Order: sequence, then structure tokens, then C-alpha cells
Amino acid sequence: MHGAFKFREISMPTFTQGVAWVDPESYEITHLRTDLLAPLSAVTLERQTTEIAFGKVQFKSIGREFALPQQVAVTVDWNGRHLRNEHRYSEFKLFNVEATEKHGTPKDLSSQGVSSPQTPP
Repeated sequence: MHGAFKFREISMPTFTQGVAWVDPESYEITHLRTDLLAPLSAVTLERQTTEIAFGKVQFKSIGREFALPQQVAVTVDWNGRHLRNEHRYSEFKLFNVEATEKHGTPKDLSSQGVSSPQTPP
């Protein structure tokens, strides 16, 4: 996996590798961890680790359960500092969008008193 680390005018590509923990019964991912493959001395980035913990979320309206991220932590050793950024997720909402598609030719706008961009009113 690749990304980028930017500091001021310098942008360095990052390459990471990871491990996934998978539930043997449901085949759902329960945990992910990625680590920087090699330090980036040009921007003094020594370490970058991302950990994602998944948990089951039940949506009663559809009677289904999904494994969704519950917590994400990014730890960075950069420029002599140890930084950790943590996110927690809860109260998931389920949204549904429906769309229809109509095929045919557009109606003549001039007969409705509307001018088109190509013709003056």
C-alpha cells in the first residue's frame, strides 16, 4: 500500500505493509494493522503505524449485522516526537438511496417558454 507524507514543501511517498485478523467463522476482518516499510530520513519519519479495530454493528431496520470500524489509532515517530491520533466511532446510521433512470430524448424547451443556453430568448 502506498501513500504520502508531506511536510512543508517536501512530499515523500510512503509504502506500508499490514496484517489482517480475520474471524474464522464469519470471515470478517476484526483488526487491521499497517506499518511503514522503511523510515524516511528526508522528512525524519521513523515510524508510522495504523491500527483499526472492527466491531459488529446491528442494523435492526434491515435485520443485518456488519463489522465496522470502532477505533482507529495512528502512531507516528516523526522529527524526534512520538504522536498518536485516535478516533472512536459509534452510533452508526444506515442510509438508503434509490434512483431511477429515464431514457428518451429531451423535451423541446422553447415550447415551454424556457430558453436554452444556445439560443437567445
